[in-house]
Amino acid sequence: VALSHFRVGLIVEELDSPQAAVESYEKARDLQFALLLDIPDDNPKEAKAIKRALSRTLNALARVATNSGDLDGAEELFTKTRQLRMELVESTPNAKERFEFDRLLSSVDMNLGLLARKRSNLDEAATLYETAQKLRKNALPVNPKDPLLRRDLAKGWYNLANLAVDQNDAESVSDNVNLAIAQLQELLSETPDDLRDRYLLAICYRLKADLNAALISVDGSKLTDSIEAYNKARLAMLDLSERSPAVHRYRVELGQLLMNIGQLEAQQQRYVEARVALEKGQEVFAELVSEDPGSDEFQQLLTQAKAILEQLTAIEAAATQQ
Repeated sequence: VALSHFRVGLIVEELDSPQAAVESYEKARDLQFALLLDIPDDNPKEAKAIKRALSRTLNALARVATNSGDLDGAEELFTKTRQLRMELVESTPNAKERFEFDRLLSSVDMNLGLLARKRSNLDEAATLYETAQKLRKNALPVNPKDPLLRRDLAKGWYNLANLAVDQNDAESVSDNVNLAIAQLQELLSETPDDLRDRYLLAICYRLKADLNAALISVDGSKLTDSIEAYNKARLAMLDLSERSPAVHRYRVELGQLLMNIGQLEAQQQRYVEARVALEKGQEVFAELVSEDPGSDEFQQLLTQAKAILEQLTAIEAAATQQ
């Protein structure tokens, strides 16, 4: 029953709003706490199974609290999650049996790091990220082909790259995002239809492109590198949007990538290429507006796209007169 409530919570969180899932998660949590109290001391295997399930429920509640802005509540829940997972790790000396517990412990350390970053505690976030990644790398030889742990490693490197953006450390951004890209490419070579990995790869390429774009002022060669990375992200996001057109997030990001490409092409005075990319981006946003006219976000994106195209027209006219 507790597992059913937990799964309902996951479904509601995905399809509705995270807050709407709280009731199901709380029912699962209460049942799991009660089950844990009833487990006899001579049944450690069952106790571990319930602790693992309870840690997942508390972690889900912490995620909802984070998304709703209750950072203190999230920290308390993540800390309780970590305590349970640490107990599982410490009570399981066999590395193979402990593998999943190590992975879950590293995951909650990463979540605590993300929370620290939200609070602008960058040094604390860095320590937690590195702790999580170290645990993952130590666990990997036990099961080197495990896709969940390898995906977690990629996410960790992506998070480290984003943290490096906050710290103005361009070299660390580049190093970590390249590690994430390499790991995701390896995963996709094995399971090319995995949409999660394809989406993660797309946002990693976008981050790499953003970094190169930021460096153009000091290194002009980065402009071409940035366009190349944006195009790789665009192709991945285009594939995702065609596979799942109902997922608006993919199409929003596709449109934004096209706008970025168009503006960089204009910097190279490649106005025809710039207009093609910008008009495609505008078309994506126009389709979203037609599907959801009440969305302020889609309306704003479409307005911005039109304004950028008007600027391009003015630039083209000025260039013609010269």
